[in-house]
Amino acid sequence: MNDPIYLDSAQIKNNIPDPLLRENLTIQVVPELSSTHQVLNQQLLNAEITLPRVLLAEYQTAAIGQRAKKWHATRAENIYFSYACMLNKKLRDLEGLSLIVGLAVARTLSECGLLDIKVKWPNDVYAQGKKITGILLATDTGHTGQIGVIISLGLNVNMTGDANMIQQPWTSMRLMTGKNYDRNKILGILITQLSSYLNLFLENGFEHFLSQWQENDFLAAKTIILKSGETLCEGIVQGVNSRGHLMLRNAQGEINAYASAEIVK
Repeated sequence: MNDPIYLDSAQIKNNIPDPLLRENLTIQVVPELSSTHQVLNQQLLNAEITLPRVLLAEYQTAAIGQRAKKWHATRAENIYFSYACMLNKKLRDLEGLSLIVGLAVARTLSECGLLDIKVKWPNDVYAQGKKITGILLATDTGHTGQIGVIISLGLNVNMTGDANMIQQPWTSMRLMTGKNYDRNKILGILITQLSSYLNLFLENGFEHFLSQWQENDFLAAKTIILKSGETLCEGIVQGVNSRGHLMLRNAQGEINAYASAEIVK
């Protein structure tokens, strides 16, 4: 068992090659908190912080995922990450943002040598068919002419145990490669990729990433059941459209687009 390499804001910045990004970004590391997403979101709402900012925790006591689902956390093994920034965009211009974050994570994992990485609409990343990352977004439209955005994710890095605590197939970087990773180095890559993808998205919209999405689409051609509002819909996934909406072909051959839904099977 290797001793953990603890998170360190200075080391993370040393692994970010862009000097402007290093200079402008505030990175805070804390030993333990309830949830990086909840804490950073509250700070944003209260205008208590300078932006852009990354908040990281070695451990979360009340980690949450999409639709308030609990996210299992271990201490000093994984990445629990939240990023806050202000965007000069309208809310409708941010459709597909969670998919862009997923693609940035997939690129990060590929750069770290992992294979068979796919992104599952709307907010998960899978490796060899098992979940390795969950993504959560929040927006605050209370700022004149700008939108506050929180991008949060949990990435399984060095976790190998506690399998019985997780109610779905999962994996970690260490389980896939046998290596013990320095999370500071991974965060340098992740922050760099996230910044690059976000800038391209803001300039060009989601349509710019359509071909990349098709190459990384976990659900492509799969039969699924999703819940939209109170309605269950079954069909075959036809990818996503230029706005990042899931395209589903039903038994009658009709193709419907879903901006938001929960995949239940």
